[in-house]
Amino acid sequence: MISSSDEKSPLVSVVIPTYNYGHFLSETLHSVLSQTYTIWECLVIDNGSTDNTETIVENFIKSDKRFRYFKIEHSTTSKSRNVGIKNASGTFIQFLDSDDQIEKEKLANQIELFHQHPSAGIVYSHAMYYDDGNPSSLRLTHDNSNEAWMPAFTGNSWEMLPILYKRNIFVVSSPLIRKSLVEEVGRFYAPLNWVEDWEFWLRVLAENTLMVFDDSPDSASLIRVHSKSLSRNRLKMYQQSLIARKKLVNLLISLKVKGFENAQALIDDNSAYEAYLYRLLYQESISSNKLNAFKYLYSYAKRKKDWKIMAKFISGLFNRKFPVFSTQ
Repeated sequence: MISSSDEKSPLVSVVIPTYNYGHFLSETLHSVLSQTYTIWECLVIDNGSTDNTETIVENFIKSDKRFRYFKIEHSTTSKSRNVGIKNASGTFIQFLDSDDQIEKEKLANQIELFHQHPSAGIVYSHAMYYDDGNPSSLRLTHDNSNEAWMPAFTGNSWEMLPILYKRNIFVVSSPLIRKSLVEEVGRFYAPLNWVEDWEFWLRVLAENTLMVFDDSPDSASLIRVHSKSLSRNRLKMYQQSLIARKKLVNLLISLKVKGFENAQALIDDNSAYEAYLYRLLYQESISSNKLNAFKYLYSYAKRKKDWKIMAKFISGLFNRKFPVFSTQ
């Protein structure tokens, strides 16, 4: 096992969860192998794949023992990443999805920035997107708008927390993070499979750590856009978002105690957003599962103190005319 005791050249643990992405994985692993910074280990966490993932990783291990392979029963992406964190030996952790890549200077550039900013908790870079099969045509966004969306910020992370609260400001592979900071904030929340990185980065930025932006094009994360990208099932997305929002309450309360001036505004907004998610979940469920729809609407009505809407729902059980919300 590679030692992480050299302060000038610390070990970086690259953590890659994967599930049936063998057809993409070789390119991902080659992007790690191509790093000009060579003091790394790469942990591939196979989340119960049924394709040729294991064979692909074994071939890399045969030629380079810095690659490591872990097979687990199929579960959430969060649990996969947590297995990687648990087994990581590095001073720093680089998360990477198994259909994406990182530019060859990313680790070298960001380790150098950590040397320049020894109190920094994370160093992060831009992400570039490309359509599967066309890696030479890069753009700044998932769609074709090509407008920069990631803030280029260096400073204490509380300043970015209100922005992150509203929307994710990273792709998961953009930051290089100290493992000690991961251990301080805790691992990914195991029940989450969609918004798990957003919830994780909220806890990281809540530590008011120094975050440093790496503006080098050679440090970018390269995000593949393809038809097999994680499904955007709306019902599951809303359910996962609600789980994350409920978990967020305690974090926001702790921030208020610590003196974060925006904490109460975020607590109030989070409560309102929970109600909104219950409304969305009701709308997604009403045509397929009346019992779940009732539960979601009840939770919405309780938060809004709107019991008339429950009466309308009960009437709808007889006349088949259920409450409908506007699209606003």
